Amino acid sequence: MRERYTCGMPMLFVESPMGTADVIDLEDDRTTIGRAPDNLVVLDDLGVSRWHAAIEHCRPFFIVKDLQKRGVSVNGKVVHARALFSGDILNFGGYRLRFVGDRDYEEAVAEAVHFTPGR
Repeated sequence: MRERYTCGMPMLFVESPMGTADVIDLEDDRTTIGRAPDNLVVLDDLGVSRWHAAIEHCRPFFIVKDLQKRGVSVNGKVVHARALFSGDILNFGGYRLRFVGDRDYEEAVAEAVHFTPGR
């Protein structure tokens, strides 16, 4: 798994079933998630497809998209595509990924969907 971290950038906190954690900056327009070694986020779990999902930066949103038609668990609900909000939890096999947006991202999303965070 590629480890990168830059303060102020939307990121994923990746927690493994063994309790280890990594931080992945979402600086690329597309971040793939799966079991295959050519993914940007590699999850070593047989419950995860080789190319399970992608997080795409479709300004101003980050969208999680299912690549296998199995669905992706976001906050306990299976979806095929969904905009991410800071604090969203994605589950892949035994892995738990938490999306964290920066303040500029959260404000842009709130403006785009006419929503005020915290209300």
